[in-house]
Amino acid sequence: MANGTLYRHFSTREELILELYCHDVQRHADTVDQLLEEMEPLAALRVWIEQLAVYTRMKHGLGEALTKAAERKVVQITYQPVIHALSSLLKAASDAGQIQPNILPDDVLLLTGALWRVPQDQAGLKQAERLLDIILRGLR
Repeated sequence: MANGTLYRHFSTREELILELYCHDVQRHADTVDQLLEEMEPLAALRVWIEQLAVYTRMKHGLGEALTKAAERKVVQITYQPVIHALSSLLKAASDAGQIQPNILPDDVLLLTGALWRVPQDQAGLKQAERLLDIILRGLR
């Protein structure tokens, strides 16, 4: 895509970054049904959270590339698809008796925020795995 074509669709580099990020988050949110078809709900929840953490760790520096207004906008746009996906996973796991009923997706999202704040090395990844184990045990 030439620069002219790019700027006809996105007036700034920031708009392009936002669009790509929002698209990727929505694409991840849309994997819930497939995961639930392929595995037990608790396993699907784990895989989905792990994938979200990997993606978020990769995009951790995104905030530095955005203005505060753009950063708020991206959170507003991506929050509902993530919460909807988490709600579906939590309901399926609850219906299967694998976790407690009535766990709020907002709470789970807040807890899982620790997973993308670990160091990017092997020790950090192992720490993220331990933290996710603790989170999932708490949901049971």
